Amino acid sequence: MILLFIALFTVLSFVGFMYIDKKVTRNIVGGLSLALLVVSVAGLIYHLSTHWGMKEVTKTTEQQVYTAGDTKAAFGLMIDQEIGTQSGEYVFVYRDKPSDAKPIAHFTPDEKHITDAVKKSATYKMTSDNQAKVVTKTTTYAYSSDLMKMMFGIGDEEGTLVSEKSTVYVPQKTWLLLNTEQAKELESKAADLKKAAIANPEQTAKMQQLAKTDPEKYAQLQVEQIKKLLNI
Repeated sequence: MILLFIALFTVLSFVGFMYIDKKVTRNIVGGLSLALLVVSVAGLIYHLSTHWGMKEVTKTTEQQVYTAGDTKAAFGLMIDQEIGTQSGEYVFVYRDKPSDAKPIAHFTPDEKHITDAVKKSATYKMTSDNQAKVVTKTTTYAYSSDLMKMMFGIGDEEGTLVSEKSTVYVPQKTWLLLNTEQAKELESKAADLKKAAIANPEQTAKMQQLAKTDPEKYAQLQVEQIKKLLNI
């Protein structure tokens, strides 16, 4: 609608100043049309530069996520890789569903859509919960009223991304949060863990019994053991 007003006031300004003979009428029609044209253009520029007439709408979603490691293991595994240096933003590797054959990387910056990519971020928090999850807060623009939508609804502005902030909540006691180097080290030392279990059959039997009677405690002990092995 604003473009229609701009076109209309442009024509009226031209007609008013060029084709009306009476000076008073010419000044009134031409001057008023020109003033309204300036206001309309200024309003459009202000809208485009500040999203005037729009509001920010935030939607929060929550999704449970699953281990990036062995799905039969008692403990969970989350792998992270920081983007840049001391940015506080990460790429995380995990499964979206327990039935997924392989874990996948999430929150990798999309280089093909860099404008939206810089508006997205992901970080993590350690939690006392038993389940890992991702909470995402997505903020987009929406028109503040039907009038503003009618005036400025000339493009695909509604739904434009303002920011997308994701927080991965990792259980402190029953999950491991490892970077890619630590994950590779754990994989290389898996044989050492098996050897330790074989070397101490009595302790292994107790752990197997604990896995049946108290799976959560068993997972905690495994996490503690691996952290000691990796010196973390």
